Amino acid sequence: MKRLIQKRTSFLDVFPAPKDGSCFELNPMGFIWLPVSDASEYEIRIWERNGDQILKEKVSTHYFIPKEPFPPGDYLWTIKAIDKNGNIIGEREPWSFKVPKDSLKAVCPSAASVIRRLEDKHPILVFPWFEIEQVRKRIQEKQKEDLRLLEKNVERAYKMGMPPPPTFHLAKTEQQKRMYYQRYFINLRQYIDINLVACSLYYLFTGDRKAGNFAKEMMLHVCAWNPEGPNAVDGPWGDEPGLSYSKCLHECYDWTYDLYERRERIFIENTLVIYCRQTYRRLKNANYIARPGSSHLNRLPGYLGEQAILLRHRLGLKEAEEMLQYVLDVFNTFYPHWGDEDGGWAEGVSYGIGYNKFYVPFFTTFEKLTGYSFWNRPFYKRIKDFFIYCCPYNAEHVPFGDGQEHGRHPWELFRFYGSRFKDPMCSWIASKIGRPSTIKSVLPFLHPPYEGNIENLSLPNAKLFRGIGWAALHSDIKNPERDNYLVFKSSPFGSVSHQHADQNSFCILSGGRALAIASGYYGPSYGMPHHALWTRQTKANNCILVDGEGQADRDFEATGRIVDFKNEEKYAYVSGDATPAYKGKLDRFIRHILFIRPDVFIIYDDLKADRPAAFSWLLHSLEQPK
Repeated sequence: MKRLIQKRTSFLDVFPAPKDGSCFELNPMGFIWLPVSDASEYEIRIWERNGDQILKEKVSTHYFIPKEPFPPGDYLWTIKAIDKNGNIIGEREPWSFKVPKDSLKAVCPSAASVIRRLEDKHPILVFPWFEIEQVRKRIQEKQKEDLRLLEKNVERAYKMGMPPPPTFHLAKTEQQKRMYYQRYFINLRQYIDINLVACSLYYLFTGDRKAGNFAKEMMLHVCAWNPEGPNAVDGPWGDEPGLSYSKCLHECYDWTYDLYERRERIFIENTLVIYCRQTYRRLKNANYIARPGSSHLNRLPGYLGEQAILLRHRLGLKEAEEMLQYVLDVFNTFYPHWGDEDGGWAEGVSYGIGYNKFYVPFFTTFEKLTGYSFWNRPFYKRIKDFFIYCCPYNAEHVPFGDGQEHGRHPWELFRFYGSRFKDPMCSWIASKIGRPSTIKSVLPFLHPPYEGNIENLSLPNAKLFRGIGWAALHSDIKNPERDNYLVFKSSPFGSVSHQHADQNSFCILSGGRALAIASGYYGPSYGMPHHALWTRQTKANNCILVDGEGQADRDFEATGRIVDFKNEEKYAYVSGDATPAYKGKLDRFIRHILFIRPDVFIIYDDLKADRPAAFSWLLHSLEQPK
C-alpha cells in the first residue's frame, strides 16, 4: 500500500496530534491529521501493541474525537485516506500513544446535548443565573478592593462617553487608512473592551442602574452602525474593531439583559447574530481546523462558543449546535496551535499573555453549564508555568517575539491561575505585582482570591517547554530580586507570525535587570521598517551571523530544536540545534549552555560550514557593557 506522507507545507498547517509517543493524561484525547488532497473520507484505526484492534471507523473530517475513554495500555494509531470512488490513496505509518492507569477519564458532551437542555434564563455567560447571587455576595464581601477598581473604570467610562464611529476607511491613501485604522481600533478597545465591559459587570455585581443604563446606551449606540461595514469581523478594512465586538458585545448584552425592552432586544440580538455569523464564517472560510496558524483567528473559537450559547434561539437551534460543535472540535483536537501539552506560547510571552485570556470566559461558561472542564487538558494546566518561569514579576524585558521589549506583568492572569489551580506561586507573584490602577477583564472575578504561601513550596530552578523549544534557567526562581536568569529558544515553529529569526538565541536577566537582550522594538506596527528590517532579524539577537547573514525570516521551516536539557541542584544545561534555520549557510550549529549556579553561564557553539566562512558572535544590551 502507498505510504501516506503527512508533511506540513505551510506555517498555517495544523500540527498532527497526538504526536508519536504521546501519553494521555486526559482520556480520551482527540486525533487530528493533515487533510489529504482528493480524499473524501478517512479511516482511523487504533489497536493495542499486542495486535488487538480497539477501533476502526470511517470519518468525513480530518479529525476524530472518541466518544469513550480507552482502557489503560500502549496503543498504535494510523489513518487511511480514501477517494470518492472508495480507492485507498495511502496509509500513514503507525504512531504510538500510551494511556496510563491514572489518566483522568472525561468525555466532552456533544453540542446538541448542551444546547437543547439550556434554560431560557439570564445571565447565562460566565456567571449563570443559578449562581449569580452567590457571586454578588462573594465579590461585595471578599473582593471590595477589586470592585473599587472596577468602579474607577466605570467613572472613566462616564467621562469618555460614547465611542466615535469609524472613519478610517474614508482616508484617501492606503498608508493613511492603515495609520488611521490602527489609531481607531486602539481607541475603540478603550470604549468596548474596557468601559463597556466594566459598566456591564458593575451592574451585574451591584445592580447600579447608572452603570447598567450607560452600558445599554453604548450597546444601542454601536449596534446602530452597519455590522457589515468597516467594523466587521471579516471585512476588507482590518479585523481588530470587529474582534472587539465579537469578544465583548454578547457578554455585555447578557449581563444587562433585564434593562432592555422587547424591541431593543430584537434589534440588539439581530445585530449580534450578524457578528456571530461573521465569526463563524471567518473560521470556516480560513479552513481553521486544518490551517490554524494565522494568529488572529486563534481568538475566535472562544468567542464563537459563547455567541452560539447565548444566541441559540435567534440563530435557530440547528445552526447554534453546528457552531458550538465546531468550537468543541477545535478545543478537543489541536488547540492551541501555538503550544502543546508542555505549556508555553511559541509567539512569545507578550502574545501568550493576551491570547491566554481569550478562551477563559467560554471555558468558564461551558464548565458551569455542563460540568465538563477544559482546564483538565495538559496545556491549560501548564501554561501558568510558562509565565512563572519566563515572565518574572520584576523583569524589564520579556523575550522572545513581538512585544519583547516591554516588561509586561500579567497581574490578572497570575491572580486567575492562583485562584483557579490553588497555585501559591501564582498568587504570590500577583501579590508582588500588586493590583493595577484599573481592572480590564473579567478574570479577577471568576474565583475567590487564593492566598498562597511559598515558604515550603518546592519548585525546580529550571524548566523546559519542549513543544515550543524554550528553556528557562534560574538561580533562585522564588527570589526574583536576586535571581540570575537565562531564557533560551530553539523552536520547531520557525520564524513566522510574531516570532523572529532567532533560533538558538538567549537572553540574560539579573534581579529583573535586562543584561543580554533581544534588541529592537515592535512598532509602530507590524511589518513597519524597523520591525521588519531589524527587530525580527537574526542580527538583532544574541545569535550567529554567517558571512554577515542570519537565519531565514518569515519561514516556517527555519526551525530549531532542543537537543538536551538537564537540571540539577548546582547546575543546569540546555542545548539546541538551529542548523535548519540557516537554510544551507551552515552544516551545523549546536549551541550548548551550561549554567553553574548562581552566576556563571558558559556558552559553547559547535559550528560547521561547507566552505570558509566568517562567524559573527552577537551580544546585545540596553547600555554599554562594563
